Amino acid sequence: MNYRYTRGTGSDPSFQTFVIALNQTTGVPLDAMGNNAENFPSGAPWFTTIANATAYHVSVATTQQNVSGAVVTNQQSTYPTSQAFQNPVVAFGAAGNGTPLYTNQSYAFGFGSGGQDNSMTTLPDLRIRVYPKSSFGSGQTNVAPVASFTFTLPRQGTADWTAFAQNGLKSGTA
Repeated sequence: MNYRYTRGTGSDPSFQTFVIALNQTTGVPLDAMGNNAENFPSGAPWFTTIANATAYHVSVATTQQNVSGAVVTNQQSTYPTSQAFQNPVVAFGAAGNGTPLYTNQSYAFGFGSGGQDNSMTTLPDLRIRVYPKSSFGSGQTNVAPVASFTFTLPRQGTADWTAFAQNGLKSGTA
């Protein structure tokens, strides 16, 4: 059984977006683009009707050159159109054909946003959007969130990163 869900290219996990169900909760991987109708033949779950914008997953081109007898490695971050996405990486819960989720029960997930660019300090690493349940009952599409929360992880090599690492790679109020 697979509990790790990824998006991105290559084999370097530092340039892949991933979600890991730490308590063996099964999910359904979602297509990067489109409404995922083929994944849900009995009807579209609520999360396929939300408003989506297109974003691009980072890709890194690595080049090596010989400079005066020494090999120099250069990495260039790009956001190619081939890495476009609109949807979350994975759907959890009964509506997504995964393990049912229940209120008043804890679930644990690990995540990585892939390709953190230290020069882009204003882009969030994680966004959680809140939708009213009442918006999904009568076939609406393009449903907008009523609230959105973003989280930006500290950048490696900074004092904030050192504090984050010394705190067991945990941040926030939990």
